[in-house]
Amino acid sequence: MNLAEQRIPTSIAKPQRRSVVEVTNLTKHYGDFVALNTVNLSVLPGEVLGILGPNGAGKTTLLEILEGLKQPTYGDAMVLGMRPDIRTLELKAQTAVVMQHNALSPLLTVLETVRLYATIYHKNIDIKAFLEKTGLADKQHSRVRHLSGGQKQRLTIALALLSDAQLMFLDEPTSELDPQARRMVWELLQQRCREQGTALVLTTHQMEEAAALCDRIIILDQGQILAEGSPEELVQTYCPGQRISFSCQNRSQIRDLTKLSFPITTHDRNNQVDVVIQCQDLQQTLQELLNLAQKTSLVIPDLRVTSNTLEDVFLHLTGRHLRD
Repeated sequence: MNLAEQRIPTSIAKPQRRSVVEVTNLTKHYGDFVALNTVNLSVLPGEVLGILGPNGAGKTTLLEILEGLKQPTYGDAMVLGMRPDIRTLELKAQTAVVMQHNALSPLLTVLETVRLYATIYHKNIDIKAFLEKTGLADKQHSRVRHLSGGQKQRLTIALALLSDAQLMFLDEPTSELDPQARRMVWELLQQRCREQGTALVLTTHQMEEAAALCDRIIILDQGQILAEGSPEELVQTYCPGQRISFSCQNRSQIRDLTKLSFPITTHDRNNQVDVVIQCQDLQQTLQELLNLAQKTSLVIPDLRVTSNTLEDVFLHLTGRHLRD
């Protein structure tokens, strides 16, 4: 069973719950450039909303408006019933931000940092147990400046979990973590959502993370929302069926593939070309592909058949891979 299948929704929609984020016709211009174009979205308590999009799609601008760092050109954004650009003490106390580039004090140790934040947040906790739970116990006496990027990232998330925030914004929260640490962070975040009703709004380039962690996903491109739904809903709506994938050693073979009766998607990678074919009738598609290989110079050394994923949905909607 894959992680997406194991994902347990952290929220159960209740009709009378008030949204913690409400965005209406949000638009942001930079001169003639439209970074966001009439974006509408909402986030419920305890919900994990993922924002996916290629570079330049408008993800950062959207988060910056929700965090109160920028003002929209048009439209409205409300966070916990308040305008985010008016950073009141009440709003600051109820939100937490986890960025890729943190602002930790480099001279403090991990233990000193956690103690400091526990004092700031008025938390009377077992520091040793908290460090064990967050995977930081073995680094508790290390100064922050000596931590790796992944260890700093884990510490930043741990500090956010100390707060009483009803809403957390996370920008690439596990980008520098190894797979084991990444899954530990997912479990901590999901536990926080379930037990305290905290809502998460996150951006990620990890499709596995989006599928495992998010209750709902929006796909953003060129400042507009292209699609919205749970990971399962997006796959079923935009990419039902299966996919065939293989690699070609040179682009000359791609010309042969244009003779097929169905569309293909290609992506250049490490001196080879990755080919993906979406199909509804697997047997018919394979037969046509193998017939073409027999008649041409097409060589298919590593053909694979898999179920469609969020990556396929993203590629279908934007024409690009997530990191492009």
